[in-house]
Amino acid sequence: MKIKNLLQAIYFLATFLSASGQEMSLTLRFFGKDALGNSLTVQKVYIKNMTNGTDTMLNGNIYTTSSVGIVNFEPSGKFDVNCYPNPFDGSTIISVDGLDHGELCIEAFRLDGKLITQYHDNIGPGDARFRYISNEAGINIIRVVNNRNIKSFKIICNTTASVNNIERLDRTFMDRGVKKSEVETNDDPFYIAEGDRLQFVGYSGDYISLSIYDTPVDDKSYTFQFETKYYKLKKHQIITEKPCLINILFSVANKNDKGIDYLGNDDFIVLEDNSTVSPTETFRYVNKSNTVPFLLKTVLLLDNSASVANNLESIKSAASQLINHKLDKQEIAIYGFSDQYNLIQDFTNDKDSLLDAINSITLGFPSTNLYGSIIEAASRWDDYYSTTFIEQGYMVVLTDGDDTQGSSTLTSAITAIGDKKTYMIGLGDEINPDNLNKLANPGPYYPITDINDLGDIFTEIQNDIIRQSNSFYWLTYMTPKRTGSHELLLKVKDNTNTLSTSYIEGNFSATGFYSVYSGVYVNKTDLDPYGIDTVYLSKEYPGTNLQAITYWALHPPEYSWEELDSSLLIIEDDPIDPKSISLSRKYELASESHIRVTDYPNDFMKDITVIIKEKPTFQLDSITDIDGASARGYVNFIFDAGNNINERGICWSEDSQLVSLTHKIILDNQTGIQNQSLTGLKNNTGYYARAYTVTLSDTVYSDSQFFTTLNPELQIDSITGITATSARIYINFITDTGTQVNERGIC
Repeated sequence: MKIKNLLQAIYFLATFLSASGQEMSLTLRFFGKDALGNSLTVQKVYIKNMTNGTDTMLNGNIYTTSSVGIVNFEPSGKFDVNCYPNPFDGSTIISVDGLDHGELCIEAFRLDGKLITQYHDNIGPGDARFRYISNEAGINIIRVVNNRNIKSFKIICNTTASVNNIERLDRTFMDRGVKKSEVETNDDPFYIAEGDRLQFVGYSGDYISLSIYDTPVDDKSYTFQFETKYYKLKKHQIITEKPCLINILFSVANKNDKGIDYLGNDDFIVLEDNSTVSPTETFRYVNKSNTVPFLLKTVLLLDNSASVANNLESIKSAASQLINHKLDKQEIAIYGFSDQYNLIQDFTNDKDSLLDAINSITLGFPSTNLYGSIIEAASRWDDYYSTTFIEQGYMVVLTDGDDTQGSSTLTSAITAIGDKKTYMIGLGDEINPDNLNKLANPGPYYPITDINDLGDIFTEIQNDIIRQSNSFYWLTYMTPKRTGSHELLLKVKDNTNTLSTSYIEGNFSATGFYSVYSGVYVNKTDLDPYGIDTVYLSKEYPGTNLQAITYWALHPPEYSWEELDSSLLIIEDDPIDPKSISLSRKYELASESHIRVTDYPNDFMKDITVIIKEKPTFQLDSITDIDGASARGYVNFIFDAGNNINERGICWSEDSQLVSLTHKIILDNQTGIQNQSLTGLKNNTGYYARAYTVTLSDTVYSDSQFFTTLNPELQIDSITGITATSARIYINFITDTGTQVNERGIC
């Protein structure tokens, strides 16, 4: 055993000598100014890592990552591993990103090879976080195995955990692509890795700043623009939803119509019938754009007329900076314009395609159709707000002159823009500032005198687009009202705005509202608020869509989906709606599996049974013994394919296109050949017969067979004894063919 432990220790040491790690250390400094340019002391800075969802509140104006000690382990397989903090005191977080579906094993060892603790489970694809608690001071060895991919690394425990804590590895979070809310803070240790996008909000006394967004890679200083707490609210929709949900969709801006993106649930006050509604008793939370079905569209309109010849390459380089800072849910379309507009790249979120489109731009003609191009660009999207989907759009226009083509007017362009967000950039000294300011929304326009400043302007505009998109709020709560019509009012705490834009008001009906139990549920309906427990997949229905909902949520729900006990299913996130997935089967074999949806922020989970079925195999062999009122059908029920069969039989119809169970005969619920008489038929009539099987999920039919019932058979044999007034007729009634005969005779 000593030799084995020694070999393990040598293996671990060799692994660490070969593994590469990089500590990210940088210093960020923050300064502030008021609206008049006077310096203000930065007292606190809220820092949000928009990439990994962690956040922190900094007291003071200097932040350094050196105390965090992030270690980024170079990938040697299909997944990446981060550990933070490292070194650590008692406990640390191990983050494993890019996991494949399958077996995951995490082991912690002492340097001599003795196992400290381990985690082992089958896990769904995505990212996961684990809290590691250690009582082993010094170097700890962590080994991560996902299927056949292995990573090993060392971490340093400065001090041990409390003796009351058991050494363990616990999974704290499983993420299939849904980022943490930008509203709610969390208890995870804050950390920064290279390439992370950060949000900064500064505080100075009663002043607060607009957000700054950046991806720092070196030491850097930032200057906040402080302003008073002046908020303008714009109502988009108030939507009610059973069982008792109130959804308020709105946006918040400052006095200059710049987006306010830093407000959280506690900053809002909701009143029903002039009485304040408790946030906790009504399970109120606020969603932001990253946790709702949201799509951000941006039209980039670039002047490529002959007059920009000397600056074209700089324009393309600067525009590429905007592309490189795009959001995951942001689609961009690119137009060039001179005498006419030209669509170079339609809406896409593929960064490489957008960069290729930028680089393909060439010089146009010595004429500028500015207004006509703006009218075209403004027609490419409509801002749309609902509980099922939200779309917001922005236009970014760069021109080096006024409209010289003359086919459209300034008034027409302003009308086309309407309330749509439009950023105007004027390059050089041949522009018309007054007209550009009239087109800009929000204004003013961005003047460029030095082409080298253009890249910073594009980055500033993209950051403003991010800020504007994050200034959209979706507040949801469960009203205690159960009937009647009620007044609703929403406002922001400590708002210095006293105008009508300081609040949102409306009405809602609580008729039909009812109470529900807590939990996460799947595919709820108004008639069934608790949704489904079982999903059926088959050849006819190989896939389905699932959507989660949480009742009694105190935090914005975030859902993770995973298959629990096998690898029979394909789970794909909805690219727009983080509450939804598409579920399909990998194989056609009859089987059963289980999936779990977990709402980690609210600590709810639900398991769904997935039954995968083949189509039952059966056929209508023949129709025999046909007469005028009946026939006999023979069916071979060959294979049930694991289905629960509720009913089998034969159905028939006079219409070849009508497949129904209106006329049917039920057979025994067993496999094999069965036959039964089809009765109640009309004579001399054509019928289409089918065998059928009713399962739990659907009704399956065989191919049809056509048959025609018979007429009664009779003939006049002879006529004799003919006189002037009479004759005798002999008739042979050969067969009635099963038809009920009401009368026979001679006419």
